[in-house]
Amino acid sequence: MVAYLGLMPGPIVPRRPSRAQGLNASGLGRWLLGAGCALTFIASLNDCGFPSYDFTPTPSGGADGSTGGTAVAGGNGGTGASAGSSGSAGAAGSAPVGEAGEAGEAGAAGASGSAPCVYPTPVTYPDHCFNNLTGDSETGLDCGGPDCLPCEASQPCIHDSDCASGTCTPGSTTCSQVLALQYLSIVTEAFTDGPKFRLLINYMDAKATALSDLSIRYYFNHNGVAEPVIALDTQATLDQVMDIKINAVVHRLLPGPPAKKGGQITDSYLEITFSSAVQIAAGGTLDLTADIIAGSSVAKFQQSSHYSFLNVSAPTPTDAITVFRKGQRVWGTEPPLATFPECAYARGVNLGGPSVTLGANGEGPTLAAADAKVTFTGTPYSSTTPQPFPAADANTTKMLSSAFTFTNSDTAAWTVPSGRYWLYAWLTSAASADSGLLSVQDTPLDAFSGLQRASGAGWAQLGPYSIEVTDGVLRASATGKVNVAGLALYKQAP
Repeated sequence: MVAYLGLMPGPIVPRRPSRAQGLNASGLGRWLLGAGCALTFIASLNDCGFPSYDFTPTPSGGADGSTGGTAVAGGNGGTGASAGSSGSAGAAGSAPVGEAGEAGEAGAAGASGSAPCVYPTPVTYPDHCFNNLTGDSETGLDCGGPDCLPCEASQPCIHDSDCASGTCTPGSTTCSQVLALQYLSIVTEAFTDGPKFRLLINYMDAKATALSDLSIRYYFNHNGVAEPVIALDTQATLDQVMDIKINAVVHRLLPGPPAKKGGQITDSYLEITFSSAVQIAAGGTLDLTADIIAGSSVAKFQQSSHYSFLNVSAPTPTDAITVFRKGQRVWGTEPPLATFPECAYARGVNLGGPSVTLGANGEGPTLAAADAKVTFTGTPYSSTTPQPFPAADANTTKMLSSAFTFTNSDTAAWTVPSGRYWLYAWLTSAASADSGLLSVQDTPLDAFSGLQRASGAGWAQLGPYSIEVTDGVLRASATGKVNVAGLALYKQAP
């Protein structure tokens, strides 16, 4: 089974102090939408700049209430503190000597405030972790110690935290090894319609584990290809057993900073997980092939810019692909990945339909029903039996069942507070062939092709895009024909 899930922003999980724990296999977002993430970052929208993650923190507590005012014919009491954690009440005022009047009332306590919204910094490591030398407090080659990633192979160690497996073998002072991964590229061209590769994973741990405990990530960059971007044909065998149920999911993020090793910028990854109740034991070999395709072949993937790509036709070990077991990284080094926190969510709208909270279990943002705050000059679209491709969860399917159909002359205006935002847009294809280019604030987003070179009503979640609203109105238009099902905004750091 091939799925296609959209990743909305969530906190990055730092690796320190738990160095044996890599970026949690689901920790780039607190929730996943039920299918589809086709997001491209446009330079003209964000000035190619990495987002500032310096939020002005909310005060940890309000100031104490001011002292009650001196009473003159019953003077007023002091005012309460500003928002924050509760400030203490101000002292009661007293009447001045020789004048009538009651003492002012005590100032009210400061109201309790909310926690600050903190934007995370991408996880990076010092240069000495990539120089192919030991030293600089490393226990192994570019691994272990207080600064670098835990060692994944049989490298020297001192503490269990020096090892990706979480075990520094007693007596031998080397890391136990959970698995070994080899990669070969099936499609080797620098520019291609669809990257395709093969992985051979040899399981080495003495303790067997379920395949469902494993997740694999291949990191790449969209490079402006048409959306939606999906994994169409992922297959796996385990020791020649072919009945392996697979979920292949494309996630899209903000572009991270350049990788220390290679300099690639990553805004996407393909995650492969398994739903089969099959165990893999020591000596078992998982043989997996996967590919990634775009909505059309007009623009091609540039594989040479992909963090995980190697131009090799024979199985070759690589640490540019990561493997997690029960959420803990046991192989590979991911590139610096960028995201923003869930607390930055501002508002969303389900165009043409009722309010809906996205995610299979309602863990995503709530898109309110379109109302007087959205004006539209085109024709609304609705379907009582939407069949999105790839398949989506019930809540996402409900949202995709209605949309505003934009053609070359149609426009929409959404009343929102002025400010800078990250924008997501959900597009769908009513006829499996609708294609076009959505523009927001007069800036084109990504090309969308509903046909997806396959049957079904193709759809995609585009974004995040940097936009600015200066007059309280977000404006959208299009060329070609696109059906816009929903919009969501997340606040940028001030």
